[in-house]
Amino acid sequence: ADNLLKCFEECAVDLSSVAVGFSGGLDSSLTAMLLDRLGLDVVLVSVGVRSSKAFEAAERGAELLGLPYTLVSLGEEEVLELLKPVSDAVEVDDLMDLSIALPLYRAALESSRMGFRVMALGQGLDEMFGGYARYVHTYRSRGPKETAMELLKDIIRSPERNFARDFKACMSAGVELRLPAVDERLISLSLSIPPDFKVSANGGRKLVLRKAAEKLGLPTELAERPKKAIQYETGFYKVLIKTLRKDARPC
Repeated sequence: ADNLLKCFEECAVDLSSVAVGFSGGLDSSLTAMLLDRLGLDVVLVSVGVRSSKAFEAAERGAELLGLPYTLVSLGEEEVLELLKPVSDAVEVDDLMDLSIALPLYRAALESSRMGFRVMALGQGLDEMFGGYARYVHTYRSRGPKETAMELLKDIIRSPERNFARDFKACMSAGVELRLPAVDERLISLSLSIPPDFKVSANGGRKLVLRKAAEKLGLPTELAERPKKAIQYETGFYKVLIKTLRKDARPC
């Protein structure tokens, strides 16, 4: 718990205010709470397609944290209008990457519009503490040693596979992206923790992080909230798939 706070202190040392890309899940809630605790003016920014359930969790999370928030609700056409500028900015055309980059870009755009120069995200914690369902599958089928190897590989690949995309998306919207959790000390600590404390055979994920978050004062409801992937929760992936199928129909 102390290590988390120290990492965030370093990230926030030159800031007085920050926008936080917010879903209401564990990682973004913990990020928002710690930055608020460090004395920064924090505003939560949530983005989603109108038909998605993204705002339900975000509004509840903001309420529990007692922080101001803004919700950006987009129609399908508005999502598609963002496709070319985001694709050009992040230099990828993979559907999954785009459905992650699109809401980040729009959140960064909103942050910039509100006068923030920095947006923070809780990225990196999934890879460090076992946030993905596939880690549970590996743990069940191949044991803790293979799970530890998978976690390590994902940590090593994250800067190129994930963070580069996210930084480009935010930079193109005029905002600097910061990832307070992506710190050498926290990465080193996470690698020293056995997978048995991160995932469980019955489906538990980020076990030790959830306990640390509660110890730091995160409301239990947020600390225990199941992970929801941004591309699905926000509805962006669904819009892209729907468009792709429509375009593929024979005339």
